[in-house]
Amino acid sequence: MIFIFGIKRNLLVRDLLETCECPNCHKDNNMMVTKYGSYFHVFFVPIIPVGSSLEVQCLYCQKMYDGQYLSPTLLEAVQKKSILNETKRPIWHSLGCFVILGLIFLIVILFFVALFKVKYDN
Repeated sequence: MIFIFGIKRNLLVRDLLETCECPNCHKDNNMMVTKYGSYFHVFFVPIIPVGSSLEVQCLYCQKMYDGQYLSPTLLEAVQKKSILNETKRPIWHSLGCFVILGLIFLIVILFFVALFKVKYDN
């Protein structure tokens, strides 16, 4: 039996930061912020969200900044954009949980139906 599982990042939101300067090349209004959601996948179906990450990239010099290590000015620009709070995960990213719970519920129901059928047929 092949059992495929793992963790994959999915894009949640991408937006341009305004009134922000790149610390590397010092160009204004060229910063793109991207938020990703990480999910545990089984058979390529997202099951459980395991975290999120934030990346800021300068569109001019292509320098990438990790969300954990942002400078105070970049962090302030991201917070003004309120990307951290307003993004919600799409419902289909957690749909795998409901599919697995539905299959478990179906198996339990079929087990009890078979058990009562065998008991009352004899």
